[in-house]
Amino acid sequence: MSGTLLLGGIAGILLAASVAFGLQEHRQKVGRAVVIAEQQMENLLLLFPNAPALTVGRHPDDGFFRFDEAGRPGGEAFRSSYVVSAAQPVGLRIALTLEWDERGRTRSFDLTTVR
Repeated sequence: MSGTLLLGGIAGILLAASVAFGLQEHRQKVGRAVVIAEQQMENLLLLFPNAPALTVGRHPDDGFFRFDEAGRPGGEAFRSSYVVSAAQPVGLRIALTLEWDERGRTRSFDLTTVR
């Protein structure tokens, strides 16, 4: 009986540690995603209003830009795309999406602005 309780307690501790590790990993990924998305949006806003990157449509139109964990272009950790559309009464709406894979699921962070 006491052996069963001991094994149950150990299993509970291991499960709690696994959940805590997963939450910490998720918070780190979300934090990186927010920083990368903010950097990308800032770069787009520096181009406002007449740059080719701000034409109406999805950019890139054939997929995603890729970034590594540090936010440098060309990596595989994060994928980014953005959509530019007309905003009313005048201006542009930029909706940026950053995606990443985490524990077998695709996660995303969206950032939108109107200029």
